[in-house]
Amino acid sequence: MNTFEKVCAIALSLALAFGVTACTTGEEPGGGGEGGGLPETSDYPVFDEHTMWIGAWNNPPANEQAYTYLEDGGFNMVFTWNNNPQALSEHLRLGGEHGVKIYAMLNSTKVAGSAEEVNENWLDSYADYEGLGGFCYMDEPGQGAYEGLGLLAENHEENYSDIDYYVNLYPTTFFGANAENTGLSYAEYVEKFCDTCLTKLDKTRRILSFDHYCMSLGANGGYLSEMWLETVETIARYGKQYDAMTHAFFLTTKHYAYLAQTYESLRYQANVYMAYGIQGFSHFTYAGGFNDYPVDPGTGLPVGDGRLYYDMAQLNGELLAWDDIFLSFDWKEVMHVTGSDNLAQSASYANPVLSFARDAVDELEYVTEVTATKDTIIGSFEDADGNIGLMVTNFDFPSEVTGLDDEVADAPDFSTLGTDVVTLTIPGANTALIVRNGELTEEPVTDGKIELAIEPSGAAFVIPLNIKQA
Repeated sequence: MNTFEKVCAIALSLALAFGVTACTTGEEPGGGGEGGGLPETSDYPVFDEHTMWIGAWNNPPANEQAYTYLEDGGFNMVFTWNNNPQALSEHLRLGGEHGVKIYAMLNSTKVAGSAEEVNENWLDSYADYEGLGGFCYMDEPGQGAYEGLGLLAENHEENYSDIDYYVNLYPTTFFGANAENTGLSYAEYVEKFCDTCLTKLDKTRRILSFDHYCMSLGANGGYLSEMWLETVETIARYGKQYDAMTHAFFLTTKHYAYLAQTYESLRYQANVYMAYGIQGFSHFTYAGGFNDYPVDPGTGLPVGDGRLYYDMAQLNGELLAWDDIFLSFDWKEVMHVTGSDNLAQSASYANPVLSFARDAVDELEYVTEVTATKDTIIGSFEDADGNIGLMVTNFDFPSEVTGLDDEVADAPDFSTLGTDVVTLTIPGANTALIVRNGELTEEPVTDGKIELAIEPSGAAFVIPLNIKQA
C-alpha cells in the first residue's frame, strides 16, 4: 500500500468511527476554533500525487546495469557530465526507460555561454527526448555570471519551458571565496540571482538550489558548520518569496575534512532540511569523486559491499514513501527549541548553530506550548485546505565519531545520543497523523497534547486535527 492509499484508508476508518461526512463545518481554514484553538473539521486531508526530486551528482556510465541501480536506489534524476553533446543521447534513452530524468551540465566554467550556442549545440537537439529533465547552466556562479544566466533564462522561458532551467548556488561558507561576490552578503548573493534569473521564468519551473556540506571532523570530534542554517534559512526565505522549488545537496561522499556518512547521518540532513521546507535533494557524490563514493564510475555498480549505496537507497525510499504528503504543504517558518537536558547541564547553554540563524520565530500558530529534552527544530506548514503540519526534528548532533572497528569509520556516532522527548500543546486537537521514516500512522490526542519520542537523527511530521465527533 502506497502513502496515498494509506491516507485514504485512515480517512475511511475515521469516517466509520466518528460518522464523518465529506463536508466541512463552515469555519474558515486557519480561522481558529472555539477558544482560539484548532478549527473543527469533518474533512480528512487528501493529498495530490507528487514526486520528490531525488538526484545524483556525477553520473554512472550509460549502460543498463548502471541505470537499473539508479532506478532501484530511488533516484529519479541524475546530473550528467558530457564532453560533447553527442555523448548525451544514450543517457537520455536509458533515463527514459528507467524513469530517471537527465540534467546535462552545459558549462564547467563560471562564464555563461550565449543563447545561440546553447540552442544550436544542446537544446534544439535534445529538448524532445522523454528522458530529458532539464539543463544545468552553471554550478556555483559568481554574481558576474548572473547577467548572462539571466539571458539564458529568457531564452529558456521562450523556447524550452517544459524542461527545467537549473543553476546551483554557493553556500554561505564559500560564496565569498569567489572574488566576484566581494561586498555582497549571502542574502544579497541569493536575492540577486532570484531577481536576475528566476524572475525571467513564469512558465518554466523555478528552482533555487544550494550545497552546504555541514558535518566536519575537528580536533574535538565531529561538529556542524555554524553557518549551515544561515544558508538553509536564506534559501528557504527566498524560495518562498520567489515561488521556487528549493533543493539541497546531501553530503554523501566523505571528502576533505567532511565526515563519512551513514543512513543515520543522511537522515539527519534530510530531516533538518525538511523542517525548512526544502523540497528536493541530490546526493554528492554518486558515481566517483573523491575516495568514498557509493557507486563505481566505470561500471555503475555499488562499491565494495554496497553499504553506502544501500544507505542512500533506504533514505531515498523513505522520502518517496510520503512525498505526496510533504509536498502538499507549503512551508511557513521555523521555531528553535533549546533542549531541557542541555539547560540542566548549563543554564547559559546556547547551541552555536541555532544561535547563528536569524529567521526563527518564537511561536507557531495554534501551538500554545512546546517542550523538548534535546535541541529541536520545528518547521511550520499549511496545506491548501488550511490543515497545519509540523516537522519536528531532533537537532542533537554527536561530537563522537565512529572508529576503525565500526562498519564505517569517521562518521557521526548517533548511538551516543539519547531520545528527544517533545510535547506539543495544540488546543482543540483530538487526532494526529504522524509520519516517521516514511511511515504514516494515526494517533489519538488527549487534551490537545501530542507527545513524541524522537530518536537520534530522527523527526516526525505531525498533522494535528480537530475531528468533529458524532
